Amino acid sequence: MNKNGLRTKKTREKIEEKFIQLLQEKCFPKITVQDILDAAGINRTTFYRHYRDKYELAELLCGRFFQKFEKCLRERFGDALPDEAALEHLSQSIQLFYRDFYEEGDALLALFSIHEEEIHLYDDMRHCLKNAFFAYYIEQRPGTELETDYYSSLYASFVMTSFEWILKNRPDVDVSIYFKKFYRSLHQMMWQDESCENVPVYRVVRIDEPDFGCEGRPDGAEPMAKVYLESEDGEKIERMEPDAMLYQKEINEGTCVRILADGRMEKW
Repeated sequence: MNKNGLRTKKTREKIEEKFIQLLQEKCFPKITVQDILDAAGINRTTFYRHYRDKYELAELLCGRFFQKFEKCLRERFGDALPDEAALEHLSQSIQLFYRDFYEEGDALLALFSIHEEEIHLYDDMRHCLKNAFFAYYIEQRPGTELETDYYSSLYASFVMTSFEWILKNRPDVDVSIYFKKFYRSLHQMMWQDESCENVPVYRVVRIDEPDFGCEGRPDGAEPMAKVYLESEDGEKIERMEPDAMLYQKEINEGTCVRILADGRMEKW
């Protein structure tokens, strides 16, 4: 990059940085081009050499974040997963988005505050997320468009609200447990069929890890754990379950589960 190109790049970066700082101090409609000039220490000619007006500046910044967000979505929703793993996979979205946008969180929050007819990054991201989930869900579990639209709207609103909350609060503790509670409820609405409504809930009393004795595990044998369950009315059952499945679904002692009609154990 030549000196002129480097100078241009640095000028634009400075203008954008000062514009973000102004957004953190006052609302977009009250910000003038003169405010930007004073903050960046440039003259009017320099500003208009790079941007038509403050609206174009805001649109370019929002567009940059939106393109990055779209890329993240393509990665998040790229793989089709079985029902029992789908929501667990999607529940990671908030934390993954937070990781991807952590360093630019303040700028993103500042741009979220703009609500103009042609500039609305927060709503654009939510709409994009809703469409991505709609396509994902309709392929996983075909249903009516109205039902799918409802679940997609619910999912997108929750993800964006949580994403914004994390960026604002920057919690220093693991808040994934909050998200999982919501996703567990959402999972019941979306992935469980009506036949599950009367299926009893069991609590995992004990899990005995696989024990192959002195001979060791036979080649090709899947490690199985013995799971002891007890229902609310005192019914006790024992089941052999793949140890890897218990780990994947985070089923531990004290976890509540259901046994579905097809025999699968599902975390409740």
